[in-house]
Amino acid sequence: MSDPDWEKFCESDESLLWTGKPDQGWYFRRNEWPVLLVALGNAVIGCLAIYAGLEGGAPTWFVIMFGFVTVLGFSLIPWKMHQFRRQRIVSRYALTSKRAMILVLKEPNELWSFPIEETNRLDLLKHDGDLSSLLFKDEALTVGERKIASRHPFEIGFEYIRDGARVQELMRDLSAGENPMVTKRTVPEKFA
Repeated sequence: MSDPDWEKFCESDESLLWTGKPDQGWYFRRNEWPVLLVALGNAVIGCLAIYAGLEGGAPTWFVIMFGFVTVLGFSLIPWKMHQFRRQRIVSRYALTSKRAMILVLKEPNELWSFPIEETNRLDLLKHDGDLSSLLFKDEALTVGERKIASRHPFEIGFEYIRDGARVQELMRDLSAGENPMVTKRTVPEKFA
């Protein structure tokens, strides 16, 4: 999948500071661990029930039913990993002098734009190696007019990027009103 032409999304007084895309590896989101633990628990209970059913002479329908529960439990784990990986494959990120943008490359393309002033957090989560996620907005999920999951909002940001610390510094400078395009010069102590 080719990288988009970000200049066409920028306004005339906006400059492009950074572009990137998430790593394409197989990972879990941190908020999906409970789902995965339930899936693993289903699989283990299913295996134990099958073993007990076969050893105890249980009817065939019992063994088949718990076989289905076991397969369902074990298949949920790679399915969740694939679902998250697929989402990252079609995502591209950009940071401009005014906003953070997330582009989802699927038909039709979706562009999410977050003005720097409206970002309510700048949390950098370290992952394995040099990967990190920069989370900059919390948003409650909505269905129609009704907000759901307001206690556990949906985290929005640049996920699994290689230069998260640099992007975090750029966003901090922007939110403080500084222009990161102007290089900062420090005066050595002996001249101050």
